[in-house]
Amino acid sequence: MRIGFAISLGLAVLAGSILSGCAGPTSVGVPYRRAATWSVMTYAASRGPMLVEVIGDPFGIGEGALAGITAAAMTDQVPTYPFPLTADRARAPEPNIRVVVAFDPGITASGAELCQGKRPMAAGSQAGWVQVLAAFCDRGVEMSSVQGQTPADGPRDPRLRFLLAQMTRQLFGDNTEMLKSGPNGGFH
Repeated sequence: MRIGFAISLGLAVLAGSILSGCAGPTSVGVPYRRAATWSVMTYAASRGPMLVEVIGDPFGIGEGALAGITAAAMTDQVPTYPFPLTADRARAPEPNIRVVVAFDPGITASGAELCQGKRPMAAGSQAGWVQVLAAFCDRGVEMSSVQGQTPADGPRDPRLRFLLAQMTRQLFGDNTEMLKSGPNGGFH
């Protein structure tokens, strides 16, 4: 009995050591989300593609090109309300309701500053890693924000795409509580 436990414990420690060496995407929890985030998102998304603006270019391809890749990675990532995002301001019917994504923004950057149009001081990441700060903005007001980081070899790296998708879900939430309780919020 004791030998079996020791072997199981040893295997668990070994597996944990092996898995801790994996460098996969990491997303930090949502530091801020206003109660109206879901409502504002569904309003804007019901009108057409939501605008994505990008600040920073850690891969040297230009912010415009990176914005297109970012918008594609974030499109249809909210399972309970899939919607498109675009980097083309002319295609966004509500351009004042937007997502601002800063790559390698520095530790003092905040979602509120991104929403106010302030460009954070660029900070380099650890070699091979990219840091991301995303904010959902309504007319200059931060509705929600989330931070994350991942190793990435370039803008089309699947790990970066996975991180952006994960951050999109955290940025907007999923509104499952309302869906569980019914259309009237559980009141009869």
